[in-house]
Amino acid sequence: MSPSAASDRREGLVRVIHSDYKQRVKDFWQGRAEVYDANNTFHPPLCTHLVRVADLHKGSNVLDIATGTGHAAFAAADAVGPTGHVLGIDITESMLQQAKARAAGTGKSNVEFQLGDAETITLPDQIFDFILCSNGMAYLQDIPAALKRFHGWLKPGGKLCFNNPLAPMMPLTETLITLCIEKFGVAPEDAAVVLGTEDNIRAALTSAGFRHIQVTGTEEVKVSPNTMPAQFAENMFRMMERFPAAPLSQLLTHQQIEELRSDYMAVAVPQAEALPQQDGGIVNQYVMLWAVATA
Repeated sequence: MSPSAASDRREGLVRVIHSDYKQRVKDFWQGRAEVYDANNTFHPPLCTHLVRVADLHKGSNVLDIATGTGHAAFAAADAVGPTGHVLGIDITESMLQQAKARAAGTGKSNVEFQLGDAETITLPDQIFDFILCSNGMAYLQDIPAALKRFHGWLKPGGKLCFNNPLAPMMPLTETLITLCIEKFGVAPEDAAVVLGTEDNIRAALTSAGFRHIQVTGTEEVKVSPNTMPAQFAENMFRMMERFPAAPLSQLLTHQQIEELRSDYMAVAVPQAEALPQQDGGIVNQYVMLWAVATA
């Protein structure tokens, strides 16, 4: 079955989000927090570019959702200057501890960080000039409802700015999804899919009440250094195995997962071998979508 056929068969399948979804998101990022900023050449440039795309103004009040260790928040703080203010929120305490330590070390007084879930936190209406979210929209549980909340927090004329990869972002994910549907009739989720096209982004933002929607795309490269094709293929499987929205561990039994892994590796390793390589590792070329919309 081709990936497009798999996508067609996914229509109507239930997105598996159980009551412990938020805890799985926390665990997912908690497990990465300690090494998140070690040689991280992927997220910081994307955060910086998002702030440029947003075109923040001096003195603006900014909310940074899923701030992590604060890369976008600090870039925004520089952009809005001492008369502006940036609030970064995240549900992962260990990430926020790093952001708070960095803020204290740099002496920045126009940025603060708060533990909070963007889908449940209480914030005043019409308080922010800009809301940013870099690499975080895919982890929201109810994206349409969240977008309506964000719209309510923005002042009239305020802007929401976020990025999301054009789906599929990661190589080999469609291979895994196709095999899983063929064998077991269920589909693990590619994180990028919900907002993974310009049409999807425009439709979601329009439904939430946004206007003047702009969506642009940039070609990006993510390198997995010192990673051989077999390890790269295994890494993709492990990522899908534990992605919070529809982890394989909640879709399949242990025996089924191991059966799927065997069939997947037989197909995925040759595919990984055909990908570009750099620095002894695999090069992932993808398109990042950038959305700016006015409340």
